[in-house]
Amino acid sequence: AIIGWRALTGNRGYTAMNIFGLAVGLAACVLLLLYVRYETSYDAWLPDAERVYQLQSVHTDPETGRVSRSQSTHGAAAAPLKKDFPEVEAAVRADGERLVLQRDGDPMFADVWMTEPDFFRIIALPFLRGDPKTALAAADSLVMSRGEAIRYFGTDDVVGRTITQFIRGEKKELRVTGVFEDLPRNTHLDVKNVGRISAEAAEGCSWGCINGNVYAKLRPGASPESIHARMPEWEQRNIPPTQVGGVRVSEGDAYDWRLANIRDVHLSGAEGSPEKPTNDRMTIVTFTVIALLILGIASANFVNLATARAGQRAREDLDQMLRRQLE
Repeated sequence: AIIGWRALTGNRGYTAMNIFGLAVGLAACVLLLLYVRYETSYDAWLPDAERVYQLQSVHTDPETGRVSRSQSTHGAAAAPLKKDFPEVEAAVRADGERLVLQRDGDPMFADVWMTEPDFFRIIALPFLRGDPKTALAAADSLVMSRGEAIRYFGTDDVVGRTITQFIRGEKKELRVTGVFEDLPRNTHLDVKNVGRISAEAAEGCSWGCINGNVYAKLRPGASPESIHARMPEWEQRNIPPTQVGGVRVSEGDAYDWRLANIRDVHLSGAEGSPEKPTNDRMTIVTFTVIALLILGIASANFVNLATARAGQRAREDLDQMLRRQLE
């Protein structure tokens, strides 16, 4: 230990430069790897995440051939997805809406995911109050995040209380049936409130528009690739053709659908909501390679400087030995 300390303090400039270079390299490597770890942790905290999938739409422009992928898709796909594929245990649509809600004050806008009763069976959000199995059983159900409950009521103990919704000048009372914990940042789910979608809204758009998200839960051991292989036949069976300018067309001519595991949605390359920017796997791989390169360069630099210093000390020792012999 004494010899090592003398070696370090014998040339403080060299020691400081060598240790500082290695420390900077290690710090940069750790920061980059922490970023990579965070980006790859999205939605892994959800229960049964390995069986939960998002149905994404893949659009091919008929004129340019450009392919684009989106997290949003045709809500009408949810019901036939469950009906035609035995591998699918449950499937729901979730349409984002901005509602006007009021509780003892001025009306305020609230972002609400309007969905179906099986939603919490698929997306098992961390409930604080209420029963997720029955939270969306009634048409007037409303489930809030903890932050939204405090925003409107001043407390999260709000199950059974009501809040007023304004629809085209008319009032409708919604009953709070559950409260879930505010979601962490590492999720693609921008969910603050969840309500029950009406039958009219569910049937209003059909295959004519992309109006929300579709989530499915596969049975244990089921493979999404098996479903993808039978998608072309599924499209022909479920998507009714329409006449446009005397030409018979179908949404299936321009769109394909693919299931993305919920843990991969953030890095799937599919366009999401502006509030939840996505990333891509190539960026993550690039940052990982850069981190390892920095670590390698810092280590090599440390070894080279140490080797050079050792060589210099060896020459100095040799010179001293020769001088002693000549004397």
